Amino acid sequence: MDNLLNEAFQFDVDAYATLIDNRVQIECAGQRNYSGRVDTVDPLTQ
Repeated sequence: MDNLLNEAFQFDVDAYATLIDNRVQIECAGQRNYSGRVDTVDPLTQ
């Protein structure tokens, strides 16, 4: 059981690390686009 849990945990960590790397790249590349979307939403909300 411990080995299976460790393997599953390591797999999840690797997959999660990959998601984080992809998300960081997206945030770095699309930071201005995200800010633009926020500016667009603010007037509609107000």
